[in-house]
Amino acid sequence: MLVIVCSVFVEGHAESNSECWSVERTVQYEKLLTGYNNNYLRPLFLHKKSELMKYTAFCCLTFMFCAQAFCQTDEKGIVLGIERSAADAFTKHNVVFLTAAYADNAQLTSATGSVITKQQLVQSVEKMTSYALSEMQVRLEGNVAIVTGLATISGKDDNGNYLNKNRFTDVLLKTKGQWQIIASQATPVGQ
Repeated sequence: MLVIVCSVFVEGHAESNSECWSVERTVQYEKLLTGYNNNYLRPLFLHKKSELMKYTAFCCLTFMFCAQAFCQTDEKGIVLGIERSAADAFTKHNVVFLTAAYADNAQLTSATGSVITKQQLVQSVEKMTSYALSEMQVRLEGNVAIVTGLATISGKDDNGNYLNKNRFTDVLLKTKGQWQIIASQATPVGQ
């Protein structure tokens, strides 16, 4: 806005004194009004070609980095949504969702240290009464997502009722536009 006011002032001043309006005159008024040479306030048509190219390149790079940041944020939200939906599926015994959420060849290590298959995991769903997640964080590396967090699981097995708290790490892989859990590891946390 300052430049527009400056230009109008300069043009009005030039007409009244029959002087020629010039870039130098605008720069002088900018220095007078702002106290220093404020080049970024000058209109774009006054910039040199190289300055205009730098400005354009800067704008393009800024847009690309911002777009990448927003895309990552969306992907993180999708991954967290899958994790929360899987926890809900454990609580509601939704075997169909769990079958889709976990890859067929998923590597799963339980809190007891045993390695289980996807089929064994799906069979254990019937014993669970509650599965809550907290403290989740997501790290994206291309088409791989690493999720860490705390899982609080309650249920009933042959030994009676249980309540387990586990720190977990899930690895998800995005293939054909779909995220799937390909590895999971749980470590028990003191009760």
